Amino acid sequence: MEKAIVFAQSEYGDMSEWDFLQAGINLTENSQYASKEREKFIQNYIIKYMQILKDCGENNVNKCIDYQVSSLDKKSFKQLMSKGRMFITSDGTVYSIKFDDIIKTDDDGTSISISNGRLLITIDLNGSAPPNIFGRDLFIIAITSSTKNLSLFGAGESRNDLKNHSNWGCNSITSKRYYCGALILQDGWVIKDDYLWR
Repeated sequence: MEKAIVFAQSEYGDMSEWDFLQAGINLTENSQYASKEREKFIQNYIIKYMQILKDCGENNVNKCIDYQVSSLDKKSFKQLMSKGRMFITSDGTVYSIKFDDIIKTDDDGTSISISNGRLLITIDLNGSAPPNIFGRDLFIIAITSSTKNLSLFGAGESRNDLKNHSNWGCNSITSKRYYCGALILQDGWVIKDDYLWR
């Protein structure tokens, strides 16, 4: 992924000049526009620089593989990666790219999805092979329009937050352990004794 970004920058210039979907756009009302913009972004800056084995298209992981994300106790499963633009690279890695959003309630009580200007890339390092668990073989990378960089989700947060955040902390309580990759990064790519699966 980093190599793809480097190649894209050599062709399109620094990431600060790229066409991001701006924060604040109502994704509920503009879903087709947002999907089109995401596809253009992915095609221009990512996919063309990667060795794609299978292109799953949008919201259709089962077109490529039988894939489900497992809970920590491996007793429940969900199609987390069924949403977004998906593909599998020649080394078997599964990627899902989607807009990160904020869910808000409008004046009449309807839930709406608002873009926060960030793309989330879910990566399963060993494809559909087990365990399909966040922090083990599943990790999240973010590409953000405000910072214009590629980083593990949670990079820059304190180590305490990476471990204990109520939604994304790398611990046994949260279901979305999105911060585990950033924790390993902050620890210098070392799996320390207090890591969840040490």
